[in-house]
Amino acid sequence: MDDLFIFGILFLLSCVGVIVMLGWEAFSGQGLTSAVGYLAGHGFTQGPGQPLAIADGWEKMGLTDCISIGLAFSAVGFFVAALVGVPIANWGIKKGS
Repeated sequence: MDDLFIFGILFLLSCVGVIVMLGWEAFSGQGLTSAVGYLAGHGFTQGPGQPLAIADGWEKMGLTDCISIGLAFSAVGFFVAALVGVPIANWGIKKGS
């Protein structure tokens, strides 16, 4: 049950990433592909390995700079985990939850 819940959250984050990228393309007129949105969910939540594996295949198919974008999302995920997640975890430990 827990694995299904986690998979659902990761899938939801990927879908949100695609929607954000589609909105950004419409707003800015830049030629980004919506496939980059999938890297947001994977990079932000699963570290550098997953987006690196996905983006490597995409770059072989002709999409440029996917690896750099996926690793950037991973870096942001690590910063959020360190700056937001660790204080919340410490607060929970002190509270006894």
